[in-house]
Amino acid sequence: LAATGFCVGGVMHVHSPVLGAMAQEFGVDTSVIGWVATLTFAGYLAGLLFIVPIGDRVDKRRLILAQLGVLIAANLVLATASSLAVMIAGSFVLGTCVCLTQNLVPIAVGVSHPDERGRVVGTVLMAMFLGFLFNRLASGLIGAYFGWRWSFAFAAIVLSFLAFALLLR
Repeated sequence: LAATGFCVGGVMHVHSPVLGAMAQEFGVDTSVIGWVATLTFAGYLAGLLFIVPIGDRVDKRRLILAQLGVLIAANLVLATASSLAVMIAGSFVLGTCVCLTQNLVPIAVGVSHPDERGRVVGTVLMAMFLGFLFNRLASGLIGAYFGWRWSFAFAAIVLSFLAFALLLR
């Protein structure tokens, strides 16, 4: 659960350090490229309102795996986006799927012993927050050395390994 929180938690921040490079490639100014970030967080809000509650009605593991599959696809779309409109739409989809981290905490509570719940939930939350920081740093470094598209490609690769590991469990 902590590894999932770490890997997925920060994916919605991959764009942050590379927005300038994206704006340059698409030939837009910062006020326009800011819609990528804005729609990512709007997607996250939509996911919180409409997808997370589904976790109370269906198997959370299957929901997480489905969201993870769409999240991988969204990162690949963003890595190969040919226009700003595709970037913005892909960012919204990415945001809706990143909310899968919100179903990790109830799973952690459900699988942990009552005496260890605080520690387990704390570990999952810490992993998510460290994922925010690490993904921003990694995205910036990858973007600086390989180009902004590789930031999203790298995220898709990492998430693919995570999905494979979760499918084996």
